[in-house]
Amino acid sequence: MLKQKWLIVLPFILAGCYIDSEPPKPWHPAVERSSKHYDVMFKGRANHLSAHQVSHLKRMILSFTKTPPLHARLVLRHSREDLASPLLKSRVHVISEKLVSLGIDRKNIELTFMNNGISHNTKGIDSITVTIDQYQALAPKCGWNEDMHLIVRPEGEKNFGCTNAANLADMIADPYDLLKGRTLANSDGPLNSLAITNLRTDKVKELKVETVSEE
Repeated sequence: MLKQKWLIVLPFILAGCYIDSEPPKPWHPAVERSSKHYDVMFKGRANHLSAHQVSHLKRMILSFTKTPPLHARLVLRHSREDLASPLLKSRVHVISEKLVSLGIDRKNIELTFMNNGISHNTKGIDSITVTIDQYQALAPKCGWNEDMHLIVRPEGEKNFGCTNAANLADMIADPYDLLKGRTLANSDGPLNSLAITNLRTDKVKELKVETVSEE
């Protein structure tokens, strides 16, 4: 008669290796804004700029560096509906055109409306505040003091992504794009469809190959 043997299975718990520390931060360049403003005063029905006002705007713009691009905000003490007024519209146009002539890209000029009820005072004086902004992208300080090794956090190294953010800060032409995206242009449907049609009907132009001499 065989003796009955019992097999005892002991449970084992496999402990995973994990580094208990702060997760990596979402790296991105910081944006710093420098601003100067000037109140353009209009009296009565005037809708033109004086030589003194033009000179002041010019000096203010020249006080900034040439790069990155400058932006301008026209702060109106009106509501958006007031822009239907021919006089107000004319004043905005005159200031905008002068800013363009002084080197500010037209697409970088925006209007801000502040209907605070004091747009027209008892003396018939109105004003539009011209604010010139320049944005600087500041690269993050990566501080590469962490060694690469086999045991890493599931979400990656501590400084992961910092280099990309630093490169972006150095390469971007207008740091304002990091704060607010640009409005997309209207899409040309027929043109896009034509490109696909040409590809399907084998009407694609051959790639032009040019050679460069070693001289």
